[in-house]
Amino acid sequence: MKAIKILFIIPRMDAGGTERQLLFLLKHLDRARFKPYLAILKPGGIFEKKIPPDVPIIAVTCYKRLIKTLFELHRWLKSEQIELIHSFLSTANFFGALLKLLPGNRVLLTSQRGLHTHCFNKWALFDRMAHRIARGIAANSLTVGEHCRNFLNVPPGKLRVIANGVEIKPARDIASYRSEPGQKGLHRFLSIGRFDRLKGHHILVAAAFHLIEKGRPISLDFVGAGVEKEVLLKKVEENPGKAYIRFFETTPDIWGYLVDCDIFLLATFSEGCSNVILEAMAAGKPIITTDIAANRELIDHGEDGLLLPPGDSQAFAGAMEYLMEHPVKAAQLGRNARGKVAGLFSPGRMAGAYENWYLEVLGKAES
Repeated sequence: MKAIKILFIIPRMDAGGTERQLLFLLKHLDRARFKPYLAILKPGGIFEKKIPPDVPIIAVTCYKRLIKTLFELHRWLKSEQIELIHSFLSTANFFGALLKLLPGNRVLLTSQRGLHTHCFNKWALFDRMAHRIARGIAANSLTVGEHCRNFLNVPPGKLRVIANGVEIKPARDIASYRSEPGQKGLHRFLSIGRFDRLKGHHILVAAAFHLIEKGRPISLDFVGAGVEKEVLLKKVEENPGKAYIRFFETTPDIWGYLVDCDIFLLATFSEGCSNVILEAMAAGKPIITTDIAANRELIDHGEDGLLLPPGDSQAFAGAMEYLMEHPVKAAQLGRNARGKVAGLFSPGRMAGAYENWYLEVLGKAES
């Protein structure tokens, strides 16, 4: 069979969870059956250098001259005989839908990676329109699939739930990673993610300050960027325990930080499928996070992590202190988490599920 040509579309290759998943997919797609191309609507993201070298990149300046760009790309799709378009994130879904409306028989697949909080949010409107036009929609968790059905009115027959994948590095490779040196004698906690109110960084700061005031030997590192970062920095600077809380910029390689921490924290109020939780599980770290639907798909409380009520800084402080005082339990949680990821969330499994879906929607699946 001739390799099927697929154009993937994404707004920008920043250091986010969706971008990581697309990189895994591009890397693991079977080149004997699929030829991937990648259209980036806003070039310049720090993940661009990680794109596999055999994947042609189409830089699209859609924000400056949308109509002209659409027709140029439409002509390119026809000349390259692209059979399938798969878009990731709301802007790309919208752009892919516009391409689908132009003449041609190519198939459009869209993606839903997170949860909308308001039905009149422009991103929700983009996704609603694009999903209606698409042949199929990929959701990265059961939680997101339910959101598609109940909030975005997607027919169940168009949905395909394909869980995220994450690479499992051998222990010898993990040991070679190092990030910023920690403060000696302190139990090191870590949180990674976009600084957004819904990510709950302020809850972790409150929990950390509570333990610091009790004289507990801890440090808390944050890695990420976002609109709430300056607000949080100001709050930390006003507290006497500020020396024990540090902030680092977004990086395309978070393994050094994961390897060096003792316990991973995520106080999020809303998730579709947390890629950073999967990364922490793959690194064998005990995880304390919130008891929300998407996190329950990844973690069994008490078996491979701890799930706490969202917004409860006292509960986070108590769980942090508990794992500090019970290192055997903490190590067991980390081992169990790494084993679960290896069995259920490999990039190869994820890529295989996408490959089967692509063949199915194109009518080329083996009977």
